[in-house]
Parts: sequence; structure tokens; C-alpha cells
Amino acid sequence: MHYDSLKTYPLRLILPGVIALASALIIFEPSHGEGGWQTPLSDSSRSAFAKDAVSLPPKASWSSGGVSFIERKAPIDGSPVIFNDMALYTDTTSTLHALDTKTKKSLWSFEADAPIEASPSVADEVVYAATIDGTLFALDLISGETLWSVETGASVTTAPLITGVTVYVFTSENRLYAFEAADGKKLWSYSRPLFDKVRLANTGVAASAEGRIYHVFSDGYLVCLDATTGDELWAERLHSGSLLSAVRRKTPQVVPTQGRVYAVDETGAVVAFDYASGSELMRYEATRAVDFVVRGRLMVVASPGAILGISVDSSKVLWRELLEESASTVSVITAGKEAFLLYNNKTAPFSIEKLASKKGFIEAYSLSGGSSLWREKIPGEVLGRAASDKGRIALITAKGELYFFGP
Repeated sequence: MHYDSLKTYPLRLILPGVIALASALIIFEPSHGEGGWQTPLSDSSRSAFAKDAVSLPPKASWSSGGVSFIERKAPIDGSPVIFNDMALYTDTTSTLHALDTKTKKSLWSFEADAPIEASPSVADEVVYAATIDGTLFALDLISGETLWSVETGASVTTAPLITGVTVYVFTSENRLYAFEAADGKKLWSYSRPLFDKVRLANTGVAASAEGRIYHVFSDGYLVCLDATTGDELWAERLHSGSLLSAVRRKTPQVVPTQGRVYAVDETGAVVAFDYASGSELMRYEATRAVDFVVRGRLMVVASPGAILGISVDSSKVLWRELLEESASTVSVITAGKEAFLLYNNKTAPFSIEKLASKKGFIEAYSLSGGSSLWREKIPGEVLGRAASDKGRIALITAKGELYFFGP
């Protein structure tokens, strides 16, 4: 992991009159490597950041059809992976697709024996994906051929984490596994108590930095593990593990330059911990966060009906923008100097008719002041989070359609 220097943003580009706000914005930009958005939230630290800016307004390039969400018995993660003119995503059956984003043609598809609810992850030209029956697959990126597979014994509904030569997956038994990325050999596992042996809601994906793994387990604890041995280094409780708390983001974000790991507690407050000791450093109480992204000294928070910019140093709200629609917020990412928010219009939760007519939105906001720069309506409910690479934005809908914006 490396970080761009101050030269990335020359002072002559900072507009007069916003110096105070710019000081709270990103100075050091996280990097997600050369290959693009190869895993949910961009990289192993889960920065949800793409270096290349998206030219606004981006044109809607194309979409790929899929199977109706209503025909499916279980939800999907709905977060595509895009890089090097390739997109990977799961449709609403058991199929993982690889598409050429230039020609819009299929490169290959892989059909598993059970649904794939979580996004794939890619490293060193290998695709890692897991099914709800507990099978972890390693596929050749170019051909889609199976390199190896291993059984975890329980459902996997979160994307794999790959760091170096190890792949990590979390199962519905509240257990985190570490496997060798080369052949699937089990290295270790770590588990926590499982309430009544009932599979709780998706707990998000694990994050890593500097030899440590961070994950929010189903019992509500943010746990830091030694990446090599699986030994517990510290654990801090965030929530009760109830289904009510499942609406909050469960994926932590590690910011090595700050020595912090951020996560959301049961009240919707974002909490910053010392990433080595686990001691609480700061609590951002008024956020009601559904999702968040930390960019240097700025935290972008998606809350019900609003998006906020908050200083990570003072907890001061620097800007706040209300959504135009009565909306249920889904997720936020950042690309260049903008934040991209996904949200849906609210409908009765158990109405099939209203679900079918549900509309999603993607909206771009300036990180420096929060002003809305672009907004597009999506014909269908948006799922998961968007992905960005080379100035493009991709997202997936509940109908199984992949939408592309940009060049």
C-alpha cells in the first residue's frame, strides 16, 4: 500500500475562499493498485476510492440484462468489480459473468452449484468467489476455468479478502477462514459465538492493513486478528448482533496513515479505533450512518435522506445535502474529487408491485462543498455499491442489470 504525495493536488488548483475546508479534505490519497476496482470497496483496506476522476455528466454507456430479482429466493450482494476493461458480477441465479466493457460481449461465465450472493474478488489474474452452500472457488481470470475449490461447511455471503498469498472468507457460522491463495489449503480459522445458530444478516467484508485483519462478526464485535496466525489481537463491541442493526454498514475501513480503523455502531455513529490497540479514539455521534467513506481528513457519510461531509479531527459537520427524493440510502464511494451516492425511492417493503416499480438513483457530490453535480435515475432498485475505474462508474440493479456510465 502506498500513498500519493501532496504533488497530486497542486496548491494552484485550490480555489480561494475554500482553504479552511480543503485542509479538512484529503491530502494523502489512498491507492488501490494498478488494476482498478478488483474487490468490493476498491481495495483490501476498503477505502471505496478510485483515483481517476469521472467526467461529469457521464453518459450512460450501456446495460446488461439479467433475471428478475422477484424470481430469486435470496438477495444478491449487487456490487460489480471492474478493471482493465473487464467487469465481473453475479446475476440473480448462480452465475458469475465476465464481460468486456469495450465490446460489451461476454468473455466467459461460470455457473456454480448454488447461488453466489457476494461479489467476487480478483488478485494476480485469479478470481475468487464463494456460494451460499459454502464453496470457495478460484477461477482463471482469462478463461474462467476452475483452478481449485474448497468447502467451508457453511454459507458464504461476503466477498473474499485477498492479501498477498492468502484468501480470507467469512461464513454464516460466525467463522473467518484463511486459505492459501495458490491451492486452497486451509491455514487457520477463527470463530465467535453464534446466537441460536441462526444466520444473521450480511456482516460486510473483512479489511486488512499491515499484517492485521479487521472484521465485524455476527455477534457485534469488531475484531482485529493477526493475518498470519489468526490470533486475536483485540475485540471491541459495536452492536448487539440483532437484525435491526443489520441496516448499518458492517465493513470497517482501515486508514494506515491515521493509524485508525473506522466502523459503525448500533446507533449509526461512526467510531474510530486505534488500529493497533483497539482503543477508541473518536466517536461521531450524530451521523446515523448507513454507509461512510474516509478520505484523508474528511469523512463522507450517507445517512437516511442526506449526505454529509465531516471532519475526522473535530467531528464538525462541514457540509450537509438533503436528497431530493424520499429515499432509502444504499451506499457511497468516492472517485477523484467527487462522492457518488446510490439510493432508492421508498416503497412498501413487502409489496411485489411496488418492488417491481422501484427506482434507483446515482448522484455525484463535490467533496469540497457537498454541492450536487449530477443525478441520474436508474430504472430499477440499485443494490450494493457502485464501482469505479478509469473514469467509469458501474452499478447493478435488483433486476440483474449492470449499468455503465462514462467512456
